[in-house]
Amino acid sequence: PPSTSVHHGDWKFIRTYHYGEDGAHEYRLYNLNEDIGENHNLAAEHPDKVKAMDQLIEDYIAEAQVVVPLPNPNFDPAQFDPEAIGVQEGGLKMRESRKGPAKPDLTPPAGRTAIHGWTVRGGKASADGGMLKFEGSGRQPFLANAKVRAEGSVEVALRIRAKKDGEGRLQWRTADQEGFPKEGQSQTFAVAGGDWQEVAVALAVEGQLVHLRFFPPAQKQAIEIDWIELRPKGRGKTERWDFDTKPGA
Repeated sequence: PPSTSVHHGDWKFIRTYHYGEDGAHEYRLYNLNEDIGENHNLAAEHPDKVKAMDQLIEDYIAEAQVVVPLPNPNFDPAQFDPEAIGVQEGGLKMRESRKGPAKPDLTPPAGRTAIHGWTVRGGKASADGGMLKFEGSGRQPFLANAKVRAEGSVEVALRIRAKKDGEGRLQWRTADQEGFPKEGQSQTFAVAGGDWQEVAVALAVEGQLVHLRFFPPAQKQAIEIDWIELRPKGRGKTERWDFDTKPGA
């Protein structure tokens, strides 16, 4: 996504245009003296610094008469695939040698977090305190697992806790599909805010399930997941991911 960055002293600030909640800009703030790898976004902890450095960008835009991107009124979040940024047909241009294969490379890119086989996209996650804590930072954050295997319809169950009421979504891809379809093959479910709860979602899969995405309820606070379980209705065995154990255990 288009963005502008500015450095000031030890600080680096990034504005990504219209990539936050409700079309707002997304902000990232790093102290390079303490975090040269840019692993810890401090924007929420330093709102005054965010405001000051964002104003530096505004001043530069005005002085240099920079053309900035506008929100797309036809943008459909349900069809947005952050995995395809920079590689989709008609998207950002790449040298011929950098073009990917026809089928998607499911290896997690460098810097992406993988926990018990689940890859984090558009957010950050950690398996601490006997659970997975997931906090979104992009427009469509999700967890993905490209190594699930089941034949036909399945039930996905999980034990989850969220601060507020919300709606989550599960999306799937089968072995005969190169990518996720733009329509269908997703199922929403309600999550009540407050205490721990178990949620079971039926997915009407046709064919061999190989790739699953979990979109958490949209909210600023982190959600917590104790475990996720995949229960095939036909062939295949139940798979369970417990986040109270160390990855690889």
